[in-house]
Amino acid sequence: MPTLYVPILGRLGNILFQVAHALKWCEQNHHTLCMWPWMGEQVFQIPQCARPNQSKPDVIWGEKNMCQHQKDLNYTRADVKKWFAWKPEVLEKLRKIDTQSHPFVLNVRQASDCLETDLPMLSDECYRQAAQKFGYDANRCHWEKDTNPTRLDDFPGDPDGCGRGTSWCCIPSFYRLQQAPVLFRAASTFSWWAATLGAGRVYSPIIRDIQGGTPNQFCDNFVEGNWPAMTNHPDNSDLHLQP
Repeated sequence: MPTLYVPILGRLGNILFQVAHALKWCEQNHHTLCMWPWMGEQVFQIPQCARPNQSKPDVIWGEKNMCQHQKDLNYTRADVKKWFAWKPEVLEKLRKIDTQSHPFVLNVRQASDCLETDLPMLSDECYRQAAQKFGYDANRCHWEKDTNPTRLDDFPGDPDGCGRGTSWCCIPSFYRLQQAPVLFRAASTFSWWAATLGAGRVYSPIIRDIQGGTPNQFCDNFVEGNWPAMTNHPDNSDLHLQP
């Protein structure tokens, strides 16, 4: 079977967009996906990809495309829940996390990488007001911040914020977001994917025209659903994923 080589870019959330698009393309065009090793092969039940050094790929994905536009959603939610299901041994470790005591989760992204990449940095206050608007008490919610994310000793790695790198350290935070019965997500591919792979109710900020790379920006427009775009970049759009 011919192979498609994908030079993946970014961290976990960005990579999942690229891998999902490539997996569906390969399925539809009868190709095998070819990539260098990535963390997803360690934690998800996705088959290991072919490696570029094993044979010359037949098709090379040359565009620097993060696949975060509506036109790139060639897959369904059912597809990604199958591809990105936890390996049993990984899930056993993740179940040590108490996701029941504070089932409502506010996910706030404020770490320094947002400054570096000019991404929206929303204030705590806008999450408090959004929670109140939809009938939740922010004082009784779990605040999952990338500046102080959930950690487990079983998942070591880069300690500098849950969004940094693709090391195992970010997986407990991802799991907590995924398991939340109610999630107010960040303007982040990380939390978009956690919400997509979860089964809870999701509220999202609409960040169009909000200045990026500036701390404590206020957003007074949260909507129910996991569709709003996560950056103001023109290559990104709102994302309506089919069931």
